[in-house]
Amino acid sequence: MKLSNIMLFKNIKDEDILKILDYVQAKKQIFQKGEFIINAGGSLKKFGIVLKGTAHIINEDFWGERSIITDVKEGDIFGEVYAVMYPRVCEVSAVASDETEVILIDAQKIMNFKFSCDLHSVFMKNIVEMLAEKNLVLTQKIRHMSKKRIRDKLISYFSSESIKNNSVDFYIPFNRQQLADFLSVDRSAMSKELCRMRDEGLIKFRKNHFHLEKNM
Repeated sequence: MKLSNIMLFKNIKDEDILKILDYVQAKKQIFQKGEFIINAGGSLKKFGIVLKGTAHIINEDFWGERSIITDVKEGDIFGEVYAVMYPRVCEVSAVASDETEVILIDAQKIMNFKFSCDLHSVFMKNIVEMLAEKNLVLTQKIRHMSKKRIRDKLISYFSSESIKNNSVDFYIPFNRQQLADFLSVDRSAMSKELCRMRDEGLIKFRKNHFHLEKNM
């Protein structure tokens, strides 16, 4: 992904982007599917930007039960809250869901940004916009999770994805187990509900592609 297309570097010249990356000691790394990019339980000095691939931000309880908090795709940042609050212990992990290329950035360097006022202003504005976008995503998930029934959670999530894609046809970034983890429901029960919704003419689906019917 071209760096200038990432929201963090919006309206910043290519030469200034390179200056910023050098100043914040950015490091590019590639992680394979299933590999941990961030591990819960330690302190985090650097946050990441996804250049290629996707990752899931997950939480695991004491007994190993996993839930997906959100997914991060090309252009998204992750881990920034804990990196800024270093040495606070990180309570979540980031796992590559396929081959994922990221840039890791020293958050403390960001906090002590020393370039021109104009460049600093644009860069910080971009950071605030990205944080606002992430807050919106988490707010949407809370709305899905607030539903009591599995069907209502699915309807809430599918409706949100349809609006985001401006279409009744869309792909979701999860397989069945990941979707169940995201909505914190039992996979078997969710799969049965999806089949019931399909049989009732509410949805059509194949793998992670979904189509919503008008009578939903």
